[in-house]
Amino acid sequence: MTWLSKQSRLESHLKKRIKDILPSCEGFCHLGNYYMEQNKFIQAEYYYRWASYMIPTRMQPQYLLWQLYVTTGEKEKARRVAHTIIGMPLKVENTYTLKIKRRMKEYLSQKH
Repeated sequence: MTWLSKQSRLESHLKKRIKDILPSCEGFCHLGNYYMEQNKFIQAEYYYRWASYMIPTRMQPQYLLWQLYVTTGEKEKARRVAHTIIGMPLKVENTYTLKIKRRMKEYLSQKH
């Protein structure tokens, strides 16, 4: 999956290989990242959303979705995701999750 996410100009080849990959939260995040790098935002959103559905307690897919909305200028969607992230019940709270929650609070405090 990591190899696929780093390849360029693999659209048809990628479609063939995706069928062989077992679905996982991390795998779908990688696919979303691949499409983000290709500026294919609809596809990126699709994979980030599915990743967030797979493991609702994982913050990373929501954070990637937030980054997508900030990049595409979809401020209302970015605000909704930021609120979701802040309210997430997490299994493990660590420096990564605390940093992201702090970033979401800073984002929400800014005027957009």
